Amino acid sequence: KMPEKPRIRGSEFELGETVYYQKGGLVKSGFFGTNEFTELFFEKVRGLFLPAHLIPIQQQDMMIENAARVYLDTGKHPEYATPESDSSLDLLCDERAGERVMKDTTMAVNQDLLSQGMRLALFKNNVDTKQNSWGYHLNYSFPREGPSLSAIVNLLAPYLATCQMFCGNGHLCVRGGYLSYSISQRSPYIQTDIGGGT
Repeated sequence: KMPEKPRIRGSEFELGETVYYQKGGLVKSGFFGTNEFTELFFEKVRGLFLPAHLIPIQQQDMMIENAARVYLDTGKHPEYATPESDSSLDLLCDERAGERVMKDTTMAVNQDLLSQGMRLALFKNNVDTKQNSWGYHLNYSFPREGPSLSAIVNLLAPYLATCQMFCGNGHLCVRGGYLSYSISQRSPYIQTDIGGGT
């Protein structure tokens, strides 16, 4: 039997956001829809994680020192893409590093916002309070001469549909005034098996 070629893998996660105002506890969404705040966030990413000799791809799209990518996604929210890896353990460590990058950046942003009576909170989740859903991406590489797209979908779809049961963390939500548990936060909003959008 020929040894299996190493598989390259990576993940990407998108973050929800809310700004809390100190006075009156008002909450505002759309932090990254405001240019001033978006620039502040990415200025902090550059200052903390981009070596001085590197030039970002764009002001809101950059490869940082651990070879990950931090950028503003099309839905006006930050996204973190891990470096490519051939080890599941390395991928897990890279994703945990991404959580730390986003946490440290948020803390740096909040040092500036405190004087304005505001605080930014980022959430690693896939559904907002208005039931908009966005992605968590797993990236797999396949050889060009490999199976067809439909064959890949037929092989992966059962795994992706059931993996929430054995490796997901579930979701607690309030429905009709009652706390309820669901296996997956995002599954009630999935309507297509495969598509070109993110």
